[in-house]
Amino acid sequence: MADSFVIEVDTSKYKTLPSEVELKLKIGLSNMAQDMYNDIKSGTPSGATHQLQKGIRIYPSGLNLTYYVSSGPTLYALPAFLGSKPHFPPVEPLIKWVELRSFASELGKNLFRRAFVLAVSISKRGTIGIENKIHLWENTFNKYKNKVGEYLKI
Repeated sequence: MADSFVIEVDTSKYKTLPSEVELKLKIGLSNMAQDMYNDIKSGTPSGATHQLQKGIRIYPSGLNLTYYVSSGPTLYALPAFLGSKPHFPPVEPLIKWVELRSFASELGKNLFRRAFVLAVSISKRGTIGIENKIHLWENTFNKYKNKVGEYLKI
């Protein structure tokens, strides 16, 4: 799942931008990008390994006051959000998930066996998507597109 937002203010039509205005624009864009990032990150499922959340990044670009909020490609992002049909997943990635999800008293038990049982379960039932998370990026964009003026108070 590779989604991103670009928050950009094009200042190229101005020959000079007063430094105080440019500073306020940068602060406003930075605050808005950070708030969007926080909303997306908190709405993203954490799972046992937090890989989906770790894939979300925010980084400023020096050109035209541009900020990006994006997620890197993660193979299981769509199945995590949308669910999946029955299939037999690879067992190896499930071992780490089982290990992280197990209680301390259960860690001595066979992790491979537990992961294999989980894979068999997925092969019979599939996985359930996470309700209301499917449109997380779109909903976040819609929430903030009308708040641009609030962040760019000059």
